[in-house]
Amino acid sequence: PKDRQFVTRLFESAFQGEGAAVVMLVQEYAQQHKLPIPTVLNQFQDGQKRTLLHFASHSVPKVEHDEDIVPLLLSIISSRQAQAELLQLKDKQGLTPLMFAAQNKNGSLGERRVDCILNAGGNKLALARSKAGATALHYAAAAENTTPTTLIRLYNAAK
Repeated sequence: PKDRQFVTRLFESAFQGEGAAVVMLVQEYAQQHKLPIPTVLNQFQDGQKRTLLHFASHSVPKVEHDEDIVPLLLSIISSRQAQAELLQLKDKQGLTPLMFAAQNKNGSLGERRVDCILNAGGNKLALARSKAGATALHYAAAAENTTPTTLIRLYNAAK
């Protein structure tokens, strides 16, 4: 089916960090179906209840893009409240986009995404706990390439 191909392309693009492609697909879909963009970003989830923002936060692009996918996706959501609500969504393990960004394999990219997510959704995002009881700071500390700046930012946000 056409929708299945669309969803596959959408998630693959998000997983590869192709921000411009994801934004274009989301905007086209929203316009075609007369839906608000936050609804589109929320309605597409994988079997683990991960949204496009979860995939985008965890992605490591093969090629450095002019603009990173996370701020690009957040920029097409006009309401700060809608941004915060989407950033609070948890997958089946209770992981948020911030937790995925905190453990990104590319430390400097993870640092920029953590900062972007906290700026958009507020420091309270750092207090969220997964089903394992861990916060974004725990995930960042356990990851291999986390920058000291990321750890300090998450620590200060959780105070």
